[in-house]
Amino acid sequence: MGLFLFLPEIHLLQLIFKNCLLSLALSLVFMGCKREHKGWDIDALVPLVDSKLDLQNLFEDSLIKPDQNNLLRIVYRDNFLDFKLDEDFVIPDTAIFTGNRGSFPINWDKRFPLISDTNTNVLNISQINLKYLRVKSGSIKFKIYSSITEPVVAKYVMPIATDKDGKQLSVSENIPAAINSTTPTIVEKEVDLSGYLLDLRGTKKNKYNTIQFYFQVTFLNTFQPDTFYNYSSKDYVDIESTFSEVVPEYGKGVFLTQTFKNSQPEDDAFDVFKNFISGSLLLDQAKFNFVFNNYVGADLTARVNQLVSLNEKTGKSVPLSGEVIGQSINVARAKEDYDQPYPHIIPEENPFSLNDQNSNIVELIENLPTGLDYEVEFTINPLGNVSGGNDFIYNGYGVKAALDVEIPLCIRAENLLLVDTTDFAPGSKEDDLNQIKGGFLNIYCDNLYPLSAKLRIDLIDENGSFLMTLLEPNSEIKSGIPESDGVVKKEVRTVLKAPISPSIIDQFYLAKRAIVYLTFNSPGTAPVKLYSFYNTKVKVVGDVQYNVIVK
Repeated sequence: MGLFLFLPEIHLLQLIFKNCLLSLALSLVFMGCKREHKGWDIDALVPLVDSKLDLQNLFEDSLIKPDQNNLLRIVYRDNFLDFKLDEDFVIPDTAIFTGNRGSFPINWDKRFPLISDTNTNVLNISQINLKYLRVKSGSIKFKIYSSITEPVVAKYVMPIATDKDGKQLSVSENIPAAINSTTPTIVEKEVDLSGYLLDLRGTKKNKYNTIQFYFQVTFLNTFQPDTFYNYSSKDYVDIESTFSEVVPEYGKGVFLTQTFKNSQPEDDAFDVFKNFISGSLLLDQAKFNFVFNNYVGADLTARVNQLVSLNEKTGKSVPLSGEVIGQSINVARAKEDYDQPYPHIIPEENPFSLNDQNSNIVELIENLPTGLDYEVEFTINPLGNVSGGNDFIYNGYGVKAALDVEIPLCIRAENLLLVDTTDFAPGSKEDDLNQIKGGFLNIYCDNLYPLSAKLRIDLIDENGSFLMTLLEPNSEIKSGIPESDGVVKKEVRTVLKAPISPSIIDQFYLAKRAIVYLTFNSPGTAPVKLYSFYNTKVKVVGDVQYNVIVK
């Protein structure tokens, strides 16, 4: 804000004073004055600042917008809740053990597979029946035990798992010969499942969560002179396959009816009013929507048990009350569109209008919250499987709850305190600042805003310690005066003074920063409108006495 720029600009004062010294010295030479030391007191009016204060700068550019009549509006959406349902959609580590043991003794022709086994197992996934699962990360770990005393090849094929190129998951591993039947060979291997799509519908495509794989063991040396192997009940080849740390990227199927509850309220940043330190902002004609955005392909009902506006600066909290609290709100399911980039989600937006008739939302916002505490619960598929097994979920997506706010800046301000901090660099004694005997900084304020404002400027040192206050106590900028149509069109001028003395100049040398406090108030009880062309022009002029030394 330009109001604060006069502090670093004092070097202009130094330059003008030096020029005055030079001109005065030349004049005295031509007048033939005596060559002696003498002090001269002169007065100087030096413009230091010509700037403009705009209240729009108190908000982020993305938050403040003028309407067709140039009336300013705050337009804001705060996603105070982002509940990712995939945090509850997990694939537990699952170990599948398959034993393949011999029976009665037989001379096995090594040209044929010793073991060929197809297995079907069900993943223990709670609360969801999956038809398809794409893996984001995780692996399948194999541990093979072989008592066969000749080298064999173990092949593991999962036809239901295909990579991004459509290739089936297939693993082949050489198993060295066992020493004897009581000392098996053990081989371990891990395969990365990232990116694989699993078809969990089973052989007849009518199942859920179903894993199928094929396991085959063949002899490595099938054409030796002795082509038979004495296979008996002591021989075995066992395989243990474990799905480890599998994180889904995508799932489709049926979500069973269940309720998710946010049982630990969270303090979430609400930064619309981050520049407001104290005071109140009374709102008029504000619009609010409570909005659920569903990124899950399943119907939901939502219930807001609690929503509290917290102002950590004042310690005040305001709980939301009204129709929205404790009411079941239907939230329609998201849709999929494979013609759009991944993720192929078209979220469903479900607004719930809040106003001063059905809630205390105005009181909640007037608390100038810095955070929101909430407790929200969701019931998924309250009517059961209504999608025919086409519910879906993507990793990292769930349900978002937002507070949509549109506030025309038609306000009543009561002791609304704003604070800004700026650098302060007045110069040094070597720049002749120590020759200033006294005077004032005159601050001319031309105000279009229909709000008065008290102004205070504090100087602090490099450690943040307070040094002094520049302005006199309770210095106030007068309010602009609206005309018959309610719009201020003519600036109202206020002149404020900040005294300057040698002792104050000494404080200038120590100061590194200036803290500026503005406290706004409405002139009456009626709300006033703030337009985009409103501003406060500020000109700071140094009216000082300067001691000129003539030699």
